[in-house]
Amino acid sequence: MKVRTVLFRIGTLVAAALILIVNAQKMPAQVADSEEISKLLIEAKSHAVLAENDAESLESFTYSRRSWQQHGYKLAAIRGHVNDLGKVSKQLVDLRSQGSPWQQAAIDQIDPLLREMAKQLTITMDHLRENQSLVHMPAYRDYAHGCYELAVKTAGMIRDFVEYDKAKSKTEVLEAKLNLQPTEKVD
Repeated sequence: MKVRTVLFRIGTLVAAALILIVNAQKMPAQVADSEEISKLLIEAKSHAVLAENDAESLESFTYSRRSWQQHGYKLAAIRGHVNDLGKVSKQLVDLRSQGSPWQQAAIDQIDPLLREMAKQLTITMDHLRENQSLVHMPAYRDYAHGCYELAVKTAGMIRDFVEYDKAKSKTEVLEAKLNLQPTEKVD
């Protein structure tokens, strides 16, 4: 019986080892976070926050006695931030393949939202150009509010990705300091 027990235990160990080897081969190699992408996300955050602040001011203008020209200046400022954000987004898209999975997901989510934001801004600017005397009317307020909502959504999403990056980096430093194995995602 002792031989049978020993053989059973050896067989179990061999089976467990084979399962580990097969699972290790199935798991994709972990791609490290790109430091360059992380820096670009921080830059994107600053442009997005500036656009958000200006969009908030623009929306408040619709409830004040500001002239259509002041609305136009604020829209131009937002456009400048959106254009800067677009340049950063282009760099992010170009570097996408070098990023970790979460960075790739961030890039995939930021780009379409930024395009939607630019589209809404263009519509708002066109409406202002065609209806300069109606900046206090509901239609223009709706356009300005749409710009504000998209700016808030974009800035919030980018802020969340930057915070995730910081928290992830801090976790990795603490894991190394405490000599812990990195936490693995369970499917």
